[in-house]
Amino acid sequence: MREILIKLIGVDPVQNAEGIFTSRTEPVVSPCWASRKSANRSEFYAASAVGETVDAVYEVSAIDYIPGVHTQIEDRGVRYDIIRSYRYEDNEAVELSARRRDI
Repeated sequence: MREILIKLIGVDPVQNAEGIFTSRTEPVVSPCWASRKSANRSEFYAASAVGETVDAVYEVSAIDYIPGVHTQIEDRGVRYDIIRSYRYEDNEAVELSARRRDI
């Protein structure tokens, strides 16, 4: 059950009238419901092996998350960078591993 409201944040490239992508981007902020999970041991060790840390893991609907567009999560005023996403094959959920962003 998804019990917290978060924001998925990113940028989307802009197309001109001819349909060609320009260097301009538009900010994308998508509120969505999520469930927060704790990082398990395998997440912790996998991230540590490549010099990353996992501070939070969120599960969101696959309809809400756009790979390549959404790069950050905001949860109760705290910003996180998405460092890994995993889509479950048996359902419509995506698990997002995130690192707390230093502002």
